[in-house]
Amino acid sequence: MQIDLHQLPSHPRLMLSRERIAGLQSQSDSVSLGLKQCVISNAESFLAAKSARYEKEGRRLLNMSRLVLTHVASLGLAALLTGNRRYAARAIVEMKAAAEFPDWNPSHFLDTAEMTLALSLGYDWLHDWMTPAEREAISRAIIEKGLNPSFDESTGYNWWIGADNNWSQVCHGGMTAGALAIAELDPELARTIVERAISNLPVASESYRPDGAYAEGPMYWEYGTSFHVILLSMLESVFGDRFQLDETPGFLESARYIAQVTGPGGQFFNYADADAERALMPALFWFARRLGDPNVLRHDLSLAQRAFEEGHCDGAGGKVRLLPLALLWWQPALLRVQDAPLPPLDWMACGHNPVAVHRAAWGDPRATYVAIKGGTPSSNHGQMDSGSFVFETDGVRWACDLGRQEYNSLESAGIDLWNKSQESSRWGAFRLGSFSHNILLFSKSPQRVDGMGEIVRFSADPAMPHTVVELSSIYADQAATVLRGVALLPDGRILLQDEWIAREDGDVEWRMVTKANATASGNEVVLEKGDKRLALTADASIPFTIEIDDIFLPRAPFDSPNPEARMIVIRCPCRKAEPARLRVVATHKSCIGRGDTPELRLENWSKPLSGDGKWKR
Repeated sequence: MQIDLHQLPSHPRLMLSRERIAGLQSQSDSVSLGLKQCVISNAESFLAAKSARYEKEGRRLLNMSRLVLTHVASLGLAALLTGNRRYAARAIVEMKAAAEFPDWNPSHFLDTAEMTLALSLGYDWLHDWMTPAEREAISRAIIEKGLNPSFDESTGYNWWIGADNNWSQVCHGGMTAGALAIAELDPELARTIVERAISNLPVASESYRPDGAYAEGPMYWEYGTSFHVILLSMLESVFGDRFQLDETPGFLESARYIAQVTGPGGQFFNYADADAERALMPALFWFARRLGDPNVLRHDLSLAQRAFEEGHCDGAGGKVRLLPLALLWWQPALLRVQDAPLPPLDWMACGHNPVAVHRAAWGDPRATYVAIKGGTPSSNHGQMDSGSFVFETDGVRWACDLGRQEYNSLESAGIDLWNKSQESSRWGAFRLGSFSHNILLFSKSPQRVDGMGEIVRFSADPAMPHTVVELSSIYADQAATVLRGVALLPDGRILLQDEWIAREDGDVEWRMVTKANATASGNEVVLEKGDKRLALTADASIPFTIEIDDIFLPRAPFDSPNPEARMIVIRCPCRKAEPARLRVVATHKSCIGRGDTPELRLENWSKPLSGDGKWKR
């Protein structure tokens, strides 16, 4: 494959053109007007902001790269929309400051990639506003501090080139931006970088197969996919071609995955290294446009509308660096789409980190919602959370995940954070290991990093939608068989059921994190959050006890605190080779009735997955 750089569009050409700018200026729908006001308001606030400085946090310069990108993207687009020279001048000051940094920290190449994107957008968008000397200084920095280090094999810093994770997407996206911005100055360098990206990005795209459940979880979906979409958008604006980089099975469908793992209250099912809080995601504006489906933007448009009404434009959650791109990708015609079907209430996706969701309704923040995952701790950004679940109802996330811990706090304490071996110190961090998740523990032993939790049964039958996950290999040295099922019962209750056969005598702990007040009595736990109330009722084939452990405080000096968090522990003695079953039913006040709990009979189910991991429907 060879790309043609002989007839490049004039500047601006990265996701924009003069015609596109005129179109944006004339767009007058409510979303366009709101997004334009956000861009201009943010740009106005950045006029007096301090410029980035060469200050690393641990081994990262990433926060400074993101600060430059935040300032340049908003100031640059505001200048193009308004013609206001103040915005352009301030963006140029920011770029010149970054251009004078000694380097862009190629040892952690994400920092280099985001800085390269920042200066490339500014160089391209504000090309006509800069003096020849400013263009020369900024383009030289893009080449010398951004592009050239990506070829230095002696350091190993460019390991990401053929990687299958978000690093590939972010770094190829940043490098491609730089290449296309300065292509007239060094066509051969630009061609090499763009062709390298087009050749290697399909490897990272495998993370979406087969159904869109991104292997690294929803937060890293946002990171990797945002840069994937930036790359696609740049290729399309320069060459009129996406080079089939959006055609990997699951890639487009992954926008619907994000809709499904966003609960009714707006929080993520935040497995892997993910936070629960979900901000507006500009990349979904591209997906909605590409798919012609406004439903993938349901939550984001509500976030945007709230931001417009309240007069704050911080990205509806504090993430502003890519917010201007939402305007570039927004399609006003989507507001007129009336017949797009709602997403399914019950949804499942296979892949390296399979996940399933059951919900009672769309559009109701009080609706009942339960989600469960399989997967393996060895996946990129994986935690020991195979089999973990969350659920919410009445507008409360009752069963939750603590989320990730800030990386530098662990790395600075000597935690080998990126080592995924069974004995790695990574698993000693409370939030990452087995002790902080809604899972089973056999005699307090950790999950196996070489195991894999697989969805072996899924039903969307309205009589009792349910999912079953086989976790036997996750506990291979501890149990012969482990099955976990979740179901939404017809009366609104949630059923959580586990069945196992232990390899040795010991005990099994059923664990669930909550941020509600919890009181245990007999076989029941009552949870309270404000004026909301929920009861967990347990029954089992063997004796059990229930405890409530506070986990507010750090367990080790390097652990972060967990405000309000409690762990519900149901402890069962188990005997070698004896089948056992534990069921927990969650009942909230809006349940219609409390009849007999249906029998799931998990042990009779077999795997209906084919060898390629594709669900047999």
